[in-house]
Amino acid sequence: MFEHINPAAPFVTSALLFGIQIVLAWIWLRRSDLSNAMSQRRKRKLQRLFQMLDNNGNGVIEPEDFERTVVSLAQMRGWSAESQEYQLMASSWLGFGERLMELADANGDGKIELHEWLDYLGKRFDHGLADAFLQLMDVNADGEIAVEELRAFYQTNDLDVSEISNNFQRLDLNQDGSISRTEMRELFDQFLYSEDELAVGSSLF
Repeated sequence: MFEHINPAAPFVTSALLFGIQIVLAWIWLRRSDLSNAMSQRRKRKLQRLFQMLDNNGNGVIEPEDFERTVVSLAQMRGWSAESQEYQLMASSWLGFGERLMELADANGDGKIELHEWLDYLGKRFDHGLADAFLQLMDVNADGEIAVEELRAFYQTNDLDVSEISNNFQRLDLNQDGSISRTEMRELFDQFLYSEDELAVGSSLF
């Protein structure tokens, strides 16, 4: 370049390349910081969901947790163990618990530890979890969640119900007075995978 273009050409080119490297390094560092922040937010969300499913609070998700959840919800709704509603909820929720064990219990010890849970849900999953939660909340089994059904779910899991009306209005994406299966799936996707910590789906839990 010194010989064939201009004596100053090597110096100008070096300065330009150095400037480009600085810009690329700055972009990489920014993305790395943002990625770490998003990873930490997602981890907190997954831990919150883990704590909800860990009904007895012993630090692992196991079949007994799903059984306890069914019993506590049935008691709250006044369902006897022989009722059709109880049998339907128990069948769907316990069946989902068994499926979750198959998928997330990596070491096959019959329980899901936090690191197994984070590893499983750290990757994209199908909408079985969203559908199972909808069935759990859907008291009248009409395939949708009304505000009172969401309130009952919050109360069962010791969640704050003081803002239930506002929360429900945000969660009802199409503002038709209920949360459908499609909406529930979208809310779960937002809760678990959105880069925005204030995404509507984060209001679900």
